[in-house]
Amino acid sequence: MGVELPEELAGIAAEAGLSWPRADEDKLREQAKAWRAAQDGLTALAADADRSAARALGALSGPSAEAAAARWAEFAHPDHGRLTTAARGAGEAADRLERAAEEIGATKVEMVRTLTEAAKNRDAAHGAAAAGHPAALLGLDTVLRGTTANLSSLTNGLVQRVGGAAAAAGGPPEPVVDPHPGARSPQGQLGLLSAATGLPVSLLCTVDKTVAGAAVVSAVSAVPEAAVVPVQPSLGVPPVPAEPNATGLPSLGQPPGGTPLPLGPAGSIVDQVAGPEAGTGPIRLPAAPSAYGGLLHSGGFEDVPTPPSGILAPQAPGATVAAGFSEGGPSVPSVPPAPSVV
Repeated sequence: MGVELPEELAGIAAEAGLSWPRADEDKLREQAKAWRAAQDGLTALAADADRSAARALGALSGPSAEAAAARWAEFAHPDHGRLTTAARGAGEAADRLERAAEEIGATKVEMVRTLTEAAKNRDAAHGAAAAGHPAALLGLDTVLRGTTANLSSLTNGLVQRVGGAAAAAGGPPEPVVDPHPGARSPQGQLGLLSAATGLPVSLLCTVDKTVAGAAVVSAVSAVPEAAVVPVQPSLGVPPVPAEPNATGLPSLGQPPGGTPLPLGPAGSIVDQVAGPEAGTGPIRLPAAPSAYGGLLHSGGFEDVPTPPSGILAPQAPGATVAAGFSEGGPSVPSVPPAPSVV
């Protein structure tokens, strides 16, 4: 059984005045197979008969042989022989039936698609009218008239493509008119509701577009962060130790006023980026001297150069005098005592 008119579209088909094709494309294909079998049989029969006739004509000679050969050529001639013509006609009939089956099936599918679009617009108009937009019903007549014109074009085109000796395959014709009035936008035809309600394009977008947009957002948010590439020890970069918490300050996650957690021993914190490596670690400063060693050179007092001559160096009581200076020189004046407060 071929494509049938769905029961759900019977009402809109009657309103549009559709005459559903009564031809069954499946039965046409069965007939095409029968004609194809007849073509094969006639071709085989012509070949066998030609071989038998050739043996019979070989036994004849003279004018009788020539007359018999001319008579047999009327049946077995490759171009216009009766048997070959019959076989060729059977093949052509099979081709026409197969082409007609394809055209009828494609036309029926196009009719169903046209009726489905008209039914959707009709249901949308009634739904909009029930929701408070009665002006949506004004476009139904335009939809039905446009659908009727397109269905008539499909029917007439099917007759022209299938019937007649000049039948040729070409597929269903394009729609004659656009039966869907309404505003157009870069998103495409929005149908009857946009013309009846005057709603903008953004409000007439389907839920599928919104869901698709949400899927894009979720896909972007799910992109993993770039992995941190650790420093390789072969690069010679020493690891940087983490700084411990200062003494007396609460550790991270500890409530204010609580007892600070004890600090671990030095060197217990291991660098997590490059890992520990031999010969690396914190820089250690030399220990400070425990006793004051003075400012003199380690070689002793004799190695210290004397001041230049002519300059009197200050001298403390009981101290020695460097070479080139006498003890009788003027002494450093003392600081007078501060006056007493009465």
